Amino acid sequence: MTSKKATGTLTVGNIIKVASVRFRDREAIYCALTGRRFTYGEVNRRTNSLANGLLSLGVKKGQVCAFLMYNRAEIVETYFALAKIGVLGIPLNYRLAPAEMAELMNFCDAEYLIFDPAFTDVVSEVRGDLKKTKMFLCIGGEVPDFAQSYDDLISKSDDTEPDIDVTEEDYQYLNLTSGTTGLPKAYLLTQYNNATAGPPMAWPMT
Repeated sequence: MTSKKATGTLTVGNIIKVASVRFRDREAIYCALTGRRFTYGEVNRRTNSLANGLLSLGVKKGQVCAFLMYNRAEIVETYFALAKIGVLGIPLNYRLAPAEMAELMNFCDAEYLIFDPAFTDVVSEVRGDLKKTKMFLCIGGEVPDFAQSYDDLISKSDDTEPDIDVTEEDYQYLNLTSGTTGLPKAYLLTQYNNATAGPPMAWPMT
């Protein structure tokens, strides 16, 4: 006979928190781009470090952070870290023209941008057109002089759960339409919206 363990509130950040307790040493991510592997426990600790690091830099609940990267481990960390501190995430499609990315970020009042080093030239091109963006965070070892290091931030930040009150009703994500008739349109999703539509492995019967 199986029974369902308590999982707490249906928030996105709680998904990886619960999974890290239930499946701590199981492999969660294989990053094909870099060849790295992470367990659920490692993903949650790195996510917490990123979340706490962002808070230490002055990032606040309710603000907007865009991210521009290929499919890699850091996109998972960023998604969950922003959710844990109540920061709205907006994913930028790297197939958009730089001017379109800037227009989207300005429209959504994005104050922060986390980016893959493969897009350093793109970010360099658009940052002068960004009206609200005041901080850039670059993944990897080659960090441009206008950005801070994502990896350094994780390595020096506390990996415990961030102390931010996030509810199911809080907005969590600015999802983008396909933009078939023009620039993609952003619409808001709540923590509950995405938590209930998220990976089912986080809410198993045990």
